[in-house]
Amino acid sequence: MIKKKQQFGVAAFIISAGILVAGILGMSARPAYAAEELKCSILPQSLCSAAQTKNTSVAESGIMSLLKLVLKIMTAGVGILAVGALIYAGILYGSAADNASQTAAAKKLITNTVIGIVSYAAMVLFINFLIPGGVFG
Repeated sequence: MIKKKQQFGVAAFIISAGILVAGILGMSARPAYAAEELKCSILPQSLCSAAQTKNTSVAESGIMSLLKLVLKIMTAGVGILAVGALIYAGILYGSAADNASQTAAAKKLITNTVIGIVSYAAMVLFINFLIPGGVFG
């Protein structure tokens, strides 16, 4: 019984000593500095260079460039989805024949798509009002 306690104590001592050594080595590591020019792998280089420059202008800052990029991607996505929904609604309406419920579903889909486009356009206009220089400027 005493042997098991001693083995556990030795294992705990070895683990805690390893953590201590790793902590000391981690604290003594030299800091890594960023390169002079930030290389982007996913984002456009213009966004990275805007984040790196020290502009006082809000319209040219990195966060505004990122916001503009996100809004452009979202606008393209909403446009693609709206066109797809309208095509699907047109096919649904065209193949309805005598089925009144299918015709009503197609009309409701067209109405909801138009409401979505109008509400997204209102949101973009509101954000365009808030952002200095505009979203697409």
